Amino acid sequence: MSGSGLITIDAERFLELLDKLKVLEEELRKLGHGGFSSSKSNQRPKPSQEEKEAMPLELDITGIEWKQSRKAGGGVAGPSDGWAWAFVYTQDGGIRREVSELLSALQQYGAVIVDGFKITLSGRDDTLLNRTKVR
Repeated sequence: MSGSGLITIDAERFLELLDKLKVLEEELRKLGHGGFSSSKSNQRPKPSQEEKEAMPLELDITGIEWKQSRKAGGGVAGPSDGWAWAFVYTQDGGIRREVSELLSALQQYGAVIVDGFKITLSGRDDTLLNRTKVR
């Protein structure tokens, strides 16, 4: 490197790396991870009127730790509680194992009905699950 402050780069290699970066960025958007927000295209589109009706599904939601209080330290919600919430992501930003299948269904349908509960995504960047008893 000379004292001029200029850096020489391989343009072909640089463009190749940019193309790979675009592919990776698109894969991250498809995963729907709430923490990735480089553009508006990764946001879940608003469901249509038809999609607002919850899709009935058979999923195992028993492993999810539902909370009954709006406070983070709230007690565990039972099956008779009319409303509850749960975290989608772990503290380090990964999708909780017990919600991954449910999260995929919610991203596809907007709302689902499982075991007599309507479940939707909520919170900033869809980081929470809401569970409401179907009447």
